[in-house]
Amino acid sequence: TISLIAMTVSMLPAQAVEFLNANNINAGIGIGGNLFTNAGQFGLYEVPKGSGVDAIFTASLWMCASDTTGTLHAADQTYSQNGQTYYDGPIAVVYNSAYDAYYKRVFKVTQAQVDLYRTLTFPVTAAQVDAAILMWPGKGNTHVDSVYGINIAARLAPFVDLNNNGIYEPLNGDYPAFCGDEAVFFAINDDRTPNATGCPKLGVEIRGLATVYIDNAPAEKGVNNTVFVQYEIENKSLFNYHNFYLALWEDPDLGCAFNDRVGCDTARNMMFVYNGTTPDASCGNEFGYGTTRVSQGAIMLNQTMGYFSYISNGAVPAQSDPVNCPQVRNMMTGYWNDGTPFTEGGAGYNGAVPTKFIFPGDPNDTSSWSEVSVSGTLSAGDRRMTGSVGPKNFAIGDIINYDLAFTTSYSYDTMATMFTIVDTLKRDADIVQAFYNNTILSCRSQLIAAGVNAVKDDALSVSVFPNPADDLLNIATAENIQSLEMTDAQGRLVLQRTMAEKKTTFHTSTFARGVYLLKVKSEEKSVVKKIVLQ
Repeated sequence: TISLIAMTVSMLPAQAVEFLNANNINAGIGIGGNLFTNAGQFGLYEVPKGSGVDAIFTASLWMCASDTTGTLHAADQTYSQNGQTYYDGPIAVVYNSAYDAYYKRVFKVTQAQVDLYRTLTFPVTAAQVDAAILMWPGKGNTHVDSVYGINIAARLAPFVDLNNNGIYEPLNGDYPAFCGDEAVFFAINDDRTPNATGCPKLGVEIRGLATVYIDNAPAEKGVNNTVFVQYEIENKSLFNYHNFYLALWEDPDLGCAFNDRVGCDTARNMMFVYNGTTPDASCGNEFGYGTTRVSQGAIMLNQTMGYFSYISNGAVPAQSDPVNCPQVRNMMTGYWNDGTPFTEGGAGYNGAVPTKFIFPGDPNDTSSWSEVSVSGTLSAGDRRMTGSVGPKNFAIGDIINYDLAFTTSYSYDTMATMFTIVDTLKRDADIVQAFYNNTILSCRSQLIAAGVNAVKDDALSVSVFPNPADDLLNIATAENIQSLEMTDAQGRLVLQRTMAEKKTTFHTSTFARGVYLLKVKSEEKSVVKKIVLQ
């Protein structure tokens, strides 16, 4: 018998697409296996937020490998015009309507929801728990089983496991584990149907977590223009693979699609796009950026880019979209569709010196090899780009983590040019990489225990709101607060207060606007929260 609470939850609409929009980007994460896409609806990457202009049309993972017999396997997807390769949900024995009812969606949660949840006194009833937390796809979630008949028997979405039993129990204090202000979890696999380009499938399960951060520190503006995507790719096949290659394929469409140029920065493990003509006028159903100078990059945060290539829509077959399994592998391993190697100079085709990276030069330096230096040979156009890593071994049960950052730099300054904005992008990419190294990895180390995506939480559970704050700041905890200490960005103590209560409010209008650290202490625990006054 399904309880009234379960019936209420079951009537909640399945969210086929959710938007990450806490910072300066409005990015849609939807079903169907591609980023910034929802089952055929493309271009869900608006930047700056509210502008109506998109920087990315769609993006996807490509993979290929050989098994012990030498047979080539692959998982790749572009626009699904010839069928899907990736399907929503984890690998399962049975794919049916009950499976689709739960898994054909994405799962969004915010830090505000988690903070409020953590003020509760546990255990609680299902009616007290936000549906985003209650129905989170954590291993063993009994509420998902009772509503959908789906038993999540293996690791799926990450969660904080208070009693370390490996089971997601939201009525007992377990909650989604993520770093950032908003997160969207999704799961896809290539096991359900044959590969769209005819390759034998790999049998991989891909668990993705897309996050955004609000960072108001003056030097961190690049973080506000970034979406981070954490992929966890598991080999659930019966094959031990070698020569495994993994790639990000992206169709940028920077405003109008038909005047883009692309390149790569091997030192930063980044591929990027910029406009090749100005102004960037609207075309078709795509709004252009006009005279705004803009460049978008995809950074491989924890892997070394080994190859970079591009595709031009409407180009000759050798340099156009791959249409079969060997051509997909070629594009990831330094070869064009016809098997000729990438070469230095010109458009990267039919030259004398093989290379792994096409257009690695600075567009501002005409002596280096970029699309600008060969503009007489190659006109700006509708580009796709592919950056790949490998080769690797990928044995049965292995997991590969592939962390990406999609970041955009733009300027309304009339002194900036279509090409100097690429220098701004590189500066912002350094900020984003440093943020990943110093903040995100540190956060993850606190959330991930050995073998499972969980950790026992000994920190004080505190909700601080609103944040950013203007006049009043509210603080609520599950146990009595003994003291508050707030320091400014220079480490100076600006507030100190003792008390013995679970909730308090204080005025912030007398403090200078900026970033502060608030330390909240109880009898045995403490926590530090970053506070923004605006």
